[in-house]
Amino acid sequence: MAHLGTVLDDLGLEGEVSPLGRWARLQGEQGTVYVAEAAFGSGYYSWCDTPQQRTAQPYLDPVEAIQAALHRAGREVPVEEAAVDERITEPAERVAQPAWSPMASPRR
Repeated sequence: MAHLGTVLDDLGLEGEVSPLGRWARLQGEQGTVYVAEAAFGSGYYSWCDTPQQRTAQPYLDPVEAIQAALHRAGREVPVEEAAVDERITEPAERVAQPAWSPMASPRR
């Protein structure tokens, strides 16, 4: 997993980063943006402190997570600056199935 401080430096952004680089806090135009490493190295989550954008969204790449959160908070990072490794990123698709599903009632 990438150290979020390094990712912010690569993007030319400033923010508060945890000592281990597992979470970062940035200021967007309309609120605070948070990015955190998911458990077991399975990606990143980002969310905003604005009333309409508090839902955490999953991303596979830290640049994606930062870019999306800043966009949701009203402060966009230009694509040419955000595409650190020359690729444009998109949000990850949710592929996990629900943990349970209702069972059909037994027939008599």
